[in-house]
Amino acid sequence: MTNDDGHGGRGDEGETRLAAELAGARAELAELKRTIESLEERNLALQGVVDDASPGPDAAGRAGLDDLLEGCQIIGFDWRFLYLNDSAAAQGRIPREKFLGRTMQEVLPGVERTEMFGVLERCMKERRSLFFENEFLYADGSSGWFELRVRPHQDGIFLLSIDITERKRAERELMDSKAFVEAIVENVPLMIFLKDAKDLTFVLFNRAGEELLGHNREVFLGKNDADFFPAEQAASFTATDRAVLEGKFGTLDIPEETVLTATQEQRLLHTRKVCIRGADGTPKYLLGISEDITLRKRAEEERAALEAQLFQAQKMDSVGRLAGGVAHDFNNMLGVILGHTEMAMEVVAPGSPLHADLEEIRKAARRSADLTRQLLGFARRQTVTPRVLDLNDTVASILTMLGRLIGEHIRLAWLPCEGLWPLEVDPSQIDQVLTNLCVNARDAISGVGKLTIETRNVTLDERESAAHLGSVPGDYVRLSISDDGCGMDEETQAKLFEPFFTTKELGSGTGLGLATVYGIVKQNDGFIEVHSELGRGSTFNIFLPRYEGSVLAVRMNAPAEPSLRGRETILLVEDEEALLGMTRTMLEKSGYVVLTASTAGEAVRLAEAHAGEIHLLLTDVIMPEMNGRDLAKALVGQRPRLACLFMSGYTADVIAGTGGPDEDVNFIPKPFTIQALCAKVRQALDGNRTR
Repeated sequence: MTNDDGHGGRGDEGETRLAAELAGARAELAELKRTIESLEERNLALQGVVDDASPGPDAAGRAGLDDLLEGCQIIGFDWRFLYLNDSAAAQGRIPREKFLGRTMQEVLPGVERTEMFGVLERCMKERRSLFFENEFLYADGSSGWFELRVRPHQDGIFLLSIDITERKRAERELMDSKAFVEAIVENVPLMIFLKDAKDLTFVLFNRAGEELLGHNREVFLGKNDADFFPAEQAASFTATDRAVLEGKFGTLDIPEETVLTATQEQRLLHTRKVCIRGADGTPKYLLGISEDITLRKRAEEERAALEAQLFQAQKMDSVGRLAGGVAHDFNNMLGVILGHTEMAMEVVAPGSPLHADLEEIRKAARRSADLTRQLLGFARRQTVTPRVLDLNDTVASILTMLGRLIGEHIRLAWLPCEGLWPLEVDPSQIDQVLTNLCVNARDAISGVGKLTIETRNVTLDERESAAHLGSVPGDYVRLSISDDGCGMDEETQAKLFEPFFTTKELGSGTGLGLATVYGIVKQNDGFIEVHSELGRGSTFNIFLPRYEGSVLAVRMNAPAEPSLRGRETILLVEDEEALLGMTRTMLEKSGYVVLTASTAGEAVRLAEAHAGEIHLLLTDVIMPEMNGRDLAKALVGQRPRLACLFMSGYTADVIAGTGGPDEDVNFIPKPFTIQALCAKVRQALDGNRTR
């Protein structure tokens, strides 16, 4: 019992002590609660902002609200302002005292029609907190932006307003700036792309890039180069991207890089790549800007080609002037040599050794005359007699001769075009062109081969003619000569038409064949193209302008062989003394009376002083004081029945002004034989009588 009693006594004491401790704790908790509630009431508004507690109406709480920079307002159920702090009054730009006791509708007329009023009204009715942004319009027309937090209050609603005007302005400026940048990126005629620095996937692609590559820009987003370009090309792009992101380049400039479009078309780009880093300095994006330079590069190449053609044309023209000048003087000397040789042969017995020597001299003089004629052809100063012809007929007429020229080991193919347009050209020039080109083709073929001659009608438009210096848009007849010979390298082609340039062995050619072809083509307002590769043969395409006039077939009987002698009086004008004497001797041996003058002025004075009739003026074309044509006009004015015969070792362009004599002008090129001279003199005299 004792033990039980003792045990029971100790339990009562513990329970008493525990009850006392619990009572003390309850008292402390109650005091703490009252303290907390007091603090909550004193800082009601601030606590409401922090932990969503509703503010109380006591003076202590409202004093805390007055210290806030945010606008605080309490609006009653009847929409009257029960309280607002200085910040709220400042935000509304209305003195604080004009708010208190008045309704929102009185202070802010028309407020009931605003979005803000609708939100406040919903909070008032539904008794729940709301958050929104609102633009407030002031009486002076300006506006401000506010962040509004509204929550139920025991007297109505509590409204906290934070002025975010500057933030909104900054956001608007940022949006405007972003829109501005996006407009530039979208409309600039350059491909602009942005890649994520981590995996190099596209995050931005503009319209110019879309148009350039032919892919929809949305397809690029989230993918990388390997998804669109060949493996080797994609690897190259990735390598340069990584190099930029790793800081090996500030801005990587790639002058030329090739890219394949969606249609597998190659485009040439000039690209710049730069790394865009974040605030911490780590790479965020790779920015790429690419300009399509395909057309510009093509234009540069075309311009370079045109400049090369122009340089070649200028060089050829300069060489041509030199060649023409040399040929003119050389022909005068050849005339003297040839004339005296022929006169000497007339008095030497045909069987004598001297006659044989003279024959060799005459042959050499004639071969030299052929060389000067080729020089004049290159210089475009040949005297020609163009006529309207069918090129097919002209080519066909000499095919047999060309076949013998190239030999049996070369097969000659002739491919004429049906309905070929007519040309106006000297047929002998066509013969020269074909002969020279076929001989060159023959020499380029080792062993058995093939040579093809083809004609075709060709029309060149503006773009095509721009690629050929000296050509104009229009219709052309094309004459093509192709061989399957050894071909030519670019260095050889660059000098191909220069006189005396040859790839043949010494003594195998003069180097004037292609120069003559070039001159003939240019003299007839055409142009020539050459396509050749080593081991693949060569093709010469000659373009001659189509004759646009009417084509009439005219057949004329061959004129009767004229007499080589006469008794008429001839006024001979030649500034080269040796040639003057030789020509005088030729004419006098044929029975003519010859008056000689070494200048045009002397010829005029001689004609004025001569009492008898002068039947023929035989004059050089190019003379120091006056050209032959002007001299003829002056003398014909004095003597209307005077016949005229012009001679020159250069050209007849002073007479006609077109590179060849008029059809009714009598002309004999130097050097000439006695027979050729006397035949022309007789033709001029007899033709003058029939007028």
